[in-house]
Amino acid sequence: MPMQLNGCMRDHCRKLLSGLTERVPGFRPRSGQNQMIADVANVCGGVGLEEGEARVCVIEGQTGVGKSLGYLLPMTALQQAFTLAREEAEEEVLKVQLVVATANVGLQLQLFNSDLPMLARAGMKLKTLLVAGRGRYFCRLNADKQLAGAGQTALMPGLEQGKNLTEREQRWIEQAIEVSDEHWDGLRDNCPVTGVTGQPVA
Repeated sequence: MPMQLNGCMRDHCRKLLSGLTERVPGFRPRSGQNQMIADVANVCGGVGLEEGEARVCVIEGQTGVGKSLGYLLPMTALQQAFTLAREEAEEEVLKVQLVVATANVGLQLQLFNSDLPMLARAGMKLKTLLVAGRGRYFCRLNADKQLAGAGQTALMPGLEQGKNLTEREQRWIEQAIEVSDEHWDGLRDNCPVTGVTGQPVA
């Protein structure tokens, strides 16, 4: 039901754009961003496609033109539109998951900490999860080995393999182990313990 689904997407996109304008200070619609939203919605909604056909959308734009919201808005709208269409047809509602892969950590954090919360303020109901590469997580096993003098992997900049730990560095590792048991998801970006350099661990 591509055309019907696209109609639902169009309504959701308009509602979200209206919510962004009303609830996010400084937000204003941009012509290029609106065109991108429409293109992504059409491709993902299957407009003009026959049964079994597929289409790819490639978009290029300068930094700051709103590309992130340009694809996040229609794709999250697709989730809600698909669910609504299934409910109205009294069909089994399937969970639709949207996976966004980024080229770098900076963009990932921008999406998770800025763009997705912005859509939530505009009225989008979202359940989000950040998934990072294992190198960005604090490793409890490596921490134990580091304290025992047998560390093989750097826990953070300055704590390289085979480095003799100062008392301050050893205390940092012990505190990181302590909070990792209860109060921390292990992502080094979010470490609540101040690092040995005086800054949060990155």
